[in-house]
Amino acid sequence: GWERIRDGMAERFARGAFGEGLVYAVREVGKVLARHFPWRPDDVNELPDEVVEED
Repeated sequence: GWERIRDGMAERFARGAFGEGLVYAVREVGKVLARHFPWRPDDVNELPDEVVEED
């Protein structure tokens, strides 16, 4: 569950692998969410995919 993802991210952070930890967490959370909100052929992308940086 969520604790496994948290622990995996924390372990990577403890090694100083912050980018790896974030990528791991995003991928694992995506897998969990996909089980509850599966993609459908008629889905519409409601939000832009571009990264937005704000000051």
